[in-house]
Amino acid sequence: MFLFVSTLLTIGLVTFARLADTYWYMRFVFDTKWGFALAEGYSYTAPVWMGEFGQMVRGNYWLNMLRYLADRDIDFAYWPLNGLKYSEGYFTNSGVFHEFDHPRWEDEQFGLLLSDSWSVRHTWKLL
Repeated sequence: MFLFVSTLLTIGLVTFARLADTYWYMRFVFDTKWGFALAEGYSYTAPVWMGEFGQMVRGNYWLNMLRYLADRDIDFAYWPLNGLKYSEGYFTNSGVFHEFDHPRWEDEQFGLLLSDSWSVRHTWKLL
């Protein structure tokens, strides 16, 4: 019995792992949670603005997200444009804020631009 349950659980996890990284699954989850509000002609119809999203690598999540936004005609803003960020400190792994002696400008890893505010960090992020 244990072997049977373990086999079913393994099959379920492998199936989910393969589906979770697909456009179909992202579309299903987003439509279920909030994408339904885009449907025209209902009392719950509403405009949707997607703001402050980003990713460090050009992977399936990024491609699926852009495809979903395009398919649903959703306006969005990538976060952020700047190549530098003003920092007064940082959070440790335990959630404690460590304050710097003096605030400083640091590299913004998610920024579209590099620290020179002119060069593009990752061209694949430009649509």
